[in-house]
Amino acid sequence: MSELAEVKASYEGIESNIINVSITDAILTSMNISVKSLSADAGEASIYSGGKLSFAAEGIYSDGSSPSSTDQ
Repeated sequence: MSELAEVKASYEGIESNIINVSITDAILTSMNISVKSLSADAGEASIYSGGKLSFAAEGIYSDGSSPSSTDQ
């Protein structure tokens, strides 16, 4: 089952655009997080103090879907 909801945020008189959000019965069952700059077969990452790494996240849901959560 899936329904659409319109979502808008406001804060101190500033309002966002309205976006449509799909609401489903699916629940998050697991999440994969990886370093974006590494190849798929890399086993580990290291970084110097003060450095930055970019991560990617993917949620696995009970309905089998797995949309990217990286920019959420």
